[in-house]
Amino acid sequence: MPSPASPKAQKLWDVLVAGGGTAGLAAAISAARAGASVLLVERSDVLGGNATQAFVHSFCGLFLPPENQEYQYANPGFAERLAQWLVFRGAALPPETHGKVGVLPTFPEKMAPLFEEATAAVSGLAVACSTGLREICDGGNKEFFCVLGGVATEAETGCRARFIIDTSGDAHAAVAAGVPTEVSAPEELQHPTFVFRISGANPKDLTGYQRLKLAAVFNRAARSGLLPPECDSVLVRPGGTPGEAFLSLNMPKPAHGIYDPLDGACIRNMEEMARQRAAVLVRFLRQEVPGWEACDVLEWPRRMGIRETRRIQGLYVMTAKDVLEGRHFEDQVAWSTWPIELWNKHTGAEFYYPAAPCGIPLRALMSAGHPRLGMAGRCVSATHEALGALRVMGTAMAAGEAIGIAAALAATKDCNLPEIQASEVREIRSSVHLKAKEQP
Repeated sequence: MPSPASPKAQKLWDVLVAGGGTAGLAAAISAARAGASVLLVERSDVLGGNATQAFVHSFCGLFLPPENQEYQYANPGFAERLAQWLVFRGAALPPETHGKVGVLPTFPEKMAPLFEEATAAVSGLAVACSTGLREICDGGNKEFFCVLGGVATEAETGCRARFIIDTSGDAHAAVAAGVPTEVSAPEELQHPTFVFRISGANPKDLTGYQRLKLAAVFNRAARSGLLPPECDSVLVRPGGTPGEAFLSLNMPKPAHGIYDPLDGACIRNMEEMARQRAAVLVRFLRQEVPGWEACDVLEWPRRMGIRETRRIQGLYVMTAKDVLEGRHFEDQVAWSTWPIELWNKHTGAEFYYPAAPCGIPLRALMSAGHPRLGMAGRCVSATHEALGALRVMGTAMAAGEAIGIAAALAATKDCNLPEIQASEVREIRSSVHLKAKEQP
């Protein structure tokens, strides 16, 4: 295998963002708009993370608790602009209320090209898809030396970066850099979800109360033996085209062996089992539910929706008490409004609602193990319980925007991340005035 060239010969980026999900998009675009040169590295061939690859079809955590069907964005800035832009471009619907919270319904199949368009429009931002981050070395002189490689090839290349932001969801960059991470015990980790698209759906069953009735049909069939017992928690939502729908199959953990979402073999086995159960569900719909006789699988997800793996140890670790009490911090740079949502069982989530919005301190987005490594999304520094609120996409985008701006500021000042003041981040975020209909 050829070795990458000498570190000194490699291109130097101000910021390398590892992971092109919604948090990574927010970090990369915000850092570039703040004046940094940015390389966004994504293992898949499309951007969007779980939003596009796992068909997670709602953005949660965008809004304050809605009153009288009025929706106020919790984090004005990138998250608000992106949400409004997706609605304008037909990749999302207007917000709606689910219980006590507001969500933005999205159409995953329409978002990937829009994310590509959004990144291409930003000066100073380069995107490397189908690329893995294989090694990170502290090269001295306040730089990292990074070894990149094609996911499907053995070829390697190198680059240098002044700062790294880990938004990989699995803390891949932190592990490569030798930065401390933590992961909950297998029995504590939240259950995943497998979402797939179907055609030939009965439109009458995709609205309001009828969707709940259909979910109840699945549950009764699982209890009576017409469906596998694991199919007792299936949710349905209309797709972006009439007659299309998303089916969400909440997955139990393996009956034999340990659930390890970082183990490729474990996840592949669970995905294969999910496809088998999905095929049984489709046959059941055709044979047992009027109006669904022509339904069929239209598209499988690229991956299962994983809710939790590694977290990076930060300068501050957010706790459930912080979230539930709505704690404010002097260095807060974003707001968390989503309840603590814990999928301890595949049959449904437990929700713990906060007394008020909780601030997210900049310290929770900075690694305690290296002064030039930051994080956002599922990698945020938090306990297992607190992550149940902080991992959702609206909050992840707000956190990504904040650490992206902080890294750009630190690159300009040639200082470490902890030297950046939260007030500086807030000031730059509020100074970006873009029309949401033009770009996020």
